[in-house]
Amino acid sequence: MIDLDKSVESWVKLKTRPISLNCNSPALTLIDLFCGCGGLTLGAWEAARQAGMCLNIQYAIDWSTAALAVYKANFSASAQLIENRNIESLFGNIGEPITDEESRFQDQVKSVDLVVAGPPCQGHSDLNNSSRRNDPRNKLYLKVIRVAEIVRPSVLLIENVPTVIHDTENVVSEAERTLTSLGYNVDHAIVSMVKVGVPQRRRRHLLVACQKEKFFISDFIDSIPHTVKTVGDFFADLVDEPMRRSGPFYQPSRTKPENTARIAHLFNKNLFNLPNELRPACHRDKEHAYVSMYGRMYWDKPAQTLTSGFGSMGQGRYVHPTMPRMITPHEGARLQGFPDYFDFSCIDRVTELREMIANAVPPPLSLEFVAEFIRRALM
Repeated sequence: MIDLDKSVESWVKLKTRPISLNCNSPALTLIDLFCGCGGLTLGAWEAARQAGMCLNIQYAIDWSTAALAVYKANFSASAQLIENRNIESLFGNIGEPITDEESRFQDQVKSVDLVVAGPPCQGHSDLNNSSRRNDPRNKLYLKVIRVAEIVRPSVLLIENVPTVIHDTENVVSEAERTLTSLGYNVDHAIVSMVKVGVPQRRRRHLLVACQKEKFFISDFIDSIPHTVKTVGDFFADLVDEPMRRSGPFYQPSRTKPENTARIAHLFNKNLFNLPNELRPACHRDKEHAYVSMYGRMYWDKPAQTLTSGFGSMGQGRYVHPTMPRMITPHEGARLQGFPDYFDFSCIDRVTELREMIANAVPPPLSLEFVAEFIRRALM
């Protein structure tokens, strides 16, 4: 178990990447599906490093060219194959005969210790009012189970939003049924990221399947000693960074005049919630529960869940707690638990930065879980 109270806050402030172990060290073999910019892989990489192992990324796949560029910039030295591809074009459905391409994939990856995956969650999200619970993207969850069916990893870890359990296709129940039939011990639970050292009220559904024994997620989370980390703990050294550093990663978004005035009002009146009379008509003229929108962060509390709209005042409580501006992509990465040494420099479009950072799985989550998998010799 990693002492996250001491390690996450210091880890995210590291400017230099820790030295990875050479190829003669014991290896942890990994597949990352829907890898994005690499949150799950990064946590696994650090857990392996701390355990005296190197990480062998046998395969990583994602459809986002921008996110995959960041993944390659950070993990190419550890990876056998990183593929920019739609996963549906490679893997079939659970229970179907293995295709020729899937057979070639089996031959390529050989023995796999760990499969991690963060399938697209927008279809399950409460923020998706158009097709919530019945979105075609929801079925991508089961592609992860198909991969497990093909390669039989020692451990499988899947992350998604809590509302995945309400999907009309019952993807979690189907996943559990199939994995159990394959001989896995399965558990799933909803976990708060605060419990793993992340200063964010982000809650996520996790599924863990192990060949050797059942891994009880809630029991493990409850065993982790922790204190609640705050925005201030992770922002203190970045307050004046936009005045010191240029580039989209270090700069807040420009606000429209009306939002600049709203931010000024928050600071002039020392408020954290914008009064209704200063909100747009869509909020002002009717009852609403969107108190955090147009709001200012609290220095001494965790942030709300980070979304790709964190550059916009109207998307949530994303005004900096002590400076009259929006938070920067760097500050968003800090809230997600990405260390400073993680390289986003190949991306110059701020919208792409915000999207990949917000959509990533916080690395401290996989760091903590993979460290425990290693400690228990589950892989």
